[in-house]
Amino acid sequence: MALFLCFVHSATKATLQLSEKMAAAGADAVLVVNPCFYKGKMDSRALIHHFTEVADSSPVPVVLYSVPANTGLELPMDAVVELCQHPNILGLKDSGGDVS
Repeated sequence: MALFLCFVHSATKATLQLSEKMAAAGADAVLVVNPCFYKGKMDSRALIHHFTEVADSSPVPVVLYSVPANTGLELPMDAVVELCQHPNILGLKDSGGDVS
């Protein structure tokens, strides 16, 4: 049985710590929402950096989670395209409603 644990945190270091704890607790993957505390600074470059740092260090695969209703921030398509090349990023859960 696959176990996905979802957590929201705006700090990369805290997200890494939580992903390690979730993996130690038996999670097969982690569902990671984009940081949104500094929305104005969260361009594609910043989001790619955040998710790459998490994926590089996570002991289990990472699933990107775009939930703009809660974060007020879309995960841009150019960032998704680049991030999907990472070997430890498993996929994307997109709750934005725009299927294009």
